[in-house]
Amino acid sequence: MMIINPYRFGGASSLLTNLVSWWSLGEASGSRADSHGSNTLTDNATVTQATGKIGNAAQFTMANSEYLSVAAGHGLQGGERDWTFAAWFYPDSVLVVQTIACVGASGTNWDWALQIDTGLKYKAYVSSSGGASSSITATTSASAATWQHILCQFNNATNTIGISVNNETLATSAGPATSKDGGGAFTLATFLGVGRYYGGRTDEACFWNRVLTAGERTELYNSGSGMAYPG
Repeated sequence: MMIINPYRFGGASSLLTNLVSWWSLGEASGSRADSHGSNTLTDNATVTQATGKIGNAAQFTMANSEYLSVAAGHGLQGGERDWTFAAWFYPDSVLVVQTIACVGASGTNWDWALQIDTGLKYKAYVSSSGGASSSITATTSASAATWQHILCQFNNATNTIGISVNNETLATSAGPATSKDGGGAFTLATFLGVGRYYGGRTDEACFWNRVLTAGERTELYNSGSGMAYPG
C-alpha cells in the first residue's frame, strides 16, 4: 500500500498555521519565489545554484558578496511578538564570522540575526529597542560541507531566545526586555547587506510569526531528511 505524505500533498498540517514565508530556493538564478506568501527574494550579485538538501539550493559565494533580500514590509521583523526562523545550511567554511539571516536597516538598527560566530558555533541575536542585543549559542558546532538544520525563535511570552541544530533540545536564554522592530529589510547571507557575508548553500528556509512546538520542530527536521513546502 502506498502511503501519501499529507504535508506534501495538501493535507492538514499545523506547520501552515501562522506561516509567513517558505522559500524552497531551487531556482538556478535570479529572484527566489516564496512558496507560501508574497516575499519574493531579490538576487544581489548573482546568487547561483547547487545540489540542495531537497532538490536544489541557493549557493552563495562569499568572495562575491552575494545575498538575497526582500524590502521592509515583509512581516519577518522582530518586535514584541513570537517568531521562528528555520532553514538548512551547508557552509563552505566555518572559520570566519558569517551572517546567514538577518532583519535590519543599517548600523545598529537591526531586529534579529543568525550567524556562524567565533568558536565555530551557530548563534542567534535579538536586538532591544535601545540598541543592545541578547544572544543564545547552539550546543552543536557548525560544520563545513555538511547539511545542518538550524532553527531559532523568540518567545515573547517568556522573553526567551531559542536555538537548535538538527532538532537537538532547544537551547534558550533571556532576551531583551523590549525587542526592536526597526522596519528594515530581510536578508539571507549578509549582515544588513554590508558585510559578514555567508559562503555556502541554503535550502528550505521558512519563517512563522509564532514559536513552533517540540513536535513541530521534530516534524520539520524529519529525521534529517528535511521537508519541502507543506502543501
